[in-house]
Amino acid sequence: MLVPPLKYYEELAAKKVTKERQILSNNFEEKEIEGTEIGLDSTAESPLKILEIAGNTIQNGEPSLENEVEVTGVTGVTGDTETNLKNKNQLILSDIEETTYYGVTYSCRNGKIRLNGTASQAIFIIIPLQKAIKVSKQFTWSALTNKILSTEKEVSLWLSNETGNKLFNKDLWLEDTVNPIFTTTPTEETLITKVQFYVGSGFTFNNIEVETQLEYSEVATEIIEGKGQLQEFSLGDRTLYGDENSKDYFNIIIDEEFYQKTGYRKITSLNLVKNWKKYILDGTNNKFNQKSSTLNNNIFITNTISDILKPTNNNSIIKSYCNYFNGNFSVNNIFLNNITGLGVSINYTLQFGFGLESEINTLELANAKLLELNTAGNPLYVVYQLAEPEIETITDTTLINQIENFINNAYTYKEKTSITSKLFLKLKYKKDKYYDLENRVKALEEANNG
Repeated sequence: MLVPPLKYYEELAAKKVTKERQILSNNFEEKEIEGTEIGLDSTAESPLKILEIAGNTIQNGEPSLENEVEVTGVTGVTGDTETNLKNKNQLILSDIEETTYYGVTYSCRNGKIRLNGTASQAIFIIIPLQKAIKVSKQFTWSALTNKILSTEKEVSLWLSNETGNKLFNKDLWLEDTVNPIFTTTPTEETLITKVQFYVGSGFTFNNIEVETQLEYSEVATEIIEGKGQLQEFSLGDRTLYGDENSKDYFNIIIDEEFYQKTGYRKITSLNLVKNWKKYILDGTNNKFNQKSSTLNNNIFITNTISDILKPTNNNSIIKSYCNYFNGNFSVNNIFLNNITGLGVSINYTLQFGFGLESEINTLELANAKLLELNTAGNPLYVVYQLAEPEIETITDTTLINQIENFINNAYTYKEKTSITSKLFLKLKYKKDKYYDLENRVKALEEANNG
């Protein structure tokens, strides 16, 4: 019998290893997702591949000259913004060393609460969350115990706010392995800061372990330890504007060769791509230089703004934002419908309509009003879209390092990652197509047998 040389077996083994690696790599697909609240389903436990931080402009209410409505982009009071990443269990419990309280000894470690002893009186045992969470949509809350707690419902589990007010609660008594399961849709946004037990006098814990989970889901799934990551970005005095069609955003360029060699995403260039600009009418440098009267309105017109995105005609809507006027109008709409508002014209100008009943009926009075508002510290301003984006090269090393740290160290969770942020995010990540171990093993067996 001829025996193949050792090299044959080595080559065969190498082919199997290569094929297995290929099968494993095929288990992941690259995904893109965006928003201010994102759920990454069935994610690989690996860093986010790339991140775009973008603007998301908001204006609430109906603005008018008598009713200023703030136009906000993506920025905090101090210029700092936070991005939170959590796995599917939103309850991230604080670790508590072993503590005895009225006869009950309890502790919390890695999301698992341990209780022992007999309560000498009715008590509350409080487990604070590491970070408060807001719930405003349907969620499932579940608890898992290793033993029967009570058949007389002498102990209950609560989700509470900062003052200890009971928001949601369930009696704990074992009729199922997951106990209780509680699905609810809050009627309003609710802040949860702690998990707590109500324990009746004389109730005995006998080495009880309890895990609890809150997830944005219609059904309860296997309980895991709550984990979270917090990333903070300091934008300084920058404000990122945008809407659903066009946003200001940071464009990140990494050293691809360095990444291929080391797996580290080193930023070589960070640019702010600005699609929007803020234009302040101060009554002196930027002011109304023309008035046009109609049967319905007094229209005041700014000077030419060369970089503004103009409409194709005066009937076309060009979205803009203004702190005193609703800017979602065409010029003709203001002219013909007696609307007090703001329009962008085909002549590269901003045009403001005042009703004929308004006391502002001359060019001098209009500019005097602009000057008055500016002197009071609340100038009239417009955020308009640029015809062509402007590129600002960012040299702020703090911001560069913060973003670089995020894309290299912000890991997704395999079960599910929930991301919430004041920022509008656009990111790439890897989705695990073989979520459970059984399918993964099956894929490898097929590779070996192929």
